[in-house]
Amino acid sequence: MLTITICEKMKRPVSLKDIASSTGVSAMTVSRVVNGDKRVKKTTRLLILDAIRQMGYSKDVFASINAEKRRGIKQRKHVLINFPMNYFREKEFFNFFSLINLKIISELQASRIDYSLIHIDGDDISGNIDEITRSDVMIHCGRCSGASLDAMKELNRNAKHICICFQGEKTFSVQPDDIAGGRLAADHFHKKGHRHIMCLTHADDESLVSRAIAFASELKRRDPSSNTDMLYYPSGRRDDETAMKESMLDKYFSVNNPSGIFVPNGYDTMIVYKYLRKKNMRIPDDMSLLGYDELEFYDYIETPLSRIAFTPDAIGKAASAMIIDILEERCGDELKTIIPVSLTDKGSVKHVKRIYKNTEKISCEYSGSK
Repeated sequence: MLTITICEKMKRPVSLKDIASSTGVSAMTVSRVVNGDKRVKKTTRLLILDAIRQMGYSKDVFASINAEKRRGIKQRKHVLINFPMNYFREKEFFNFFSLINLKIISELQASRIDYSLIHIDGDDISGNIDEITRSDVMIHCGRCSGASLDAMKELNRNAKHICICFQGEKTFSVQPDDIAGGRLAADHFHKKGHRHIMCLTHADDESLVSRAIAFASELKRRDPSSNTDMLYYPSGRRDDETAMKESMLDKYFSVNNPSGIFVPNGYDTMIVYKYLRKKNMRIPDDMSLLGYDELEFYDYIETPLSRIAFTPDAIGKAASAMIIDILEERCGDELKTIIPVSLTDKGSVKHVKRIYKNTEKISCEYSGSK
C-alpha cells in the first residue's frame, strides 16, 4: 500500500523542491539521488538522503510512471508553409511554387516523422496567429512571402525558418546558384554577339542582385567594350509594381537601344515580355530576351523563351531534407543549400552584328516620375 507523508508545517506532501530548499542543492540533484543516479558526490548524496528521512519524503510512483510514458512519446511536429495569395494572380508563377510545395509534401509523407502541415497566406498574419505560434518550422515561398518573415519570426522566436529562392536574415535557405546563373546568361549573350544588354532587377533582393552583377561582370570580362544597363526597382506594393516597371522601361527605352534584355527572375520576365508585346516589339527580331526560372508559359508563347532554370523538384527535395534535419534536431541555426542551374536555349536570343558607338555603362533607378 502506497503511503503519502504529510509535512506537519506545510500540510501537504513533501516535494523534491522542499528537499532541495532544505539542503541547498538543486531539485535536479535531488531527483538524481531519488532515482539512484551514481553521478552525485557521496557527501551530497548522504546529505540529501538524510533530509529525505527527516522530512518523510515518499516517491510518487504513479508520477514517475507517467513521466516515463511522456518521455517515450514523441510530440507531433508542426510545419507551416507561407504561400502568398499574390501568386494566384499570375497563374504561370503560381504553378512554379505549387510544384515545389507538392515535392515537399510528398517527401515529408515518405518520412517517418509525425507532423502536421498547414498552408497560410503571410499577408493575413492576424488570422493565423495560432498556427504561427505553434509551428516548429516555417517555409517561406519566394520574395512575396519575405514581406511577412520578420513579423512571423517575432511571433514565434523558437521556430526555424526556411526561405525558398531568397535569403532572409538568420534563416535557412534553399536557393539556385545565383553566380553561376548570371555567368551562364552572360556567356549566352556573348556567344550570340551581343554587347549592349539591359537588365531589370529588384534593388533590395540579394539573390536577384547577385545574378545581375555576376552577369554584368562576366559579360565585361568576355568583352571589355560591352555594356550592361542596370535598372533597379525598389520595394513596393505588388499591385503597383507592374505600372512602376513599365514606367521605368518607358523612360529607359526613350534614350537607349540595347540589343537584348536579361531578367534575373521569372515574375519580372513575365512583366518585360508583356511590355514588349504591348509596344509591338517582336522576340527575338526586335529584341532578344533571356528569362529566369522554369515557368510553364515560357513554352506556350509565339517564340518560346530561353531561360536560366532549375527544377522545382530539386528545390522541393532539398527543402524537405532540410525540414527533416531540423525536426530531428540535426541542424544548427543557419544553413544554405545551393541548387545547380542550367541554360535552356529556345531561340529567343538571336545572333547580332551591330556597330556600337556608345559603350558607356548606364545605371537607371526609378524616381517615381513617368
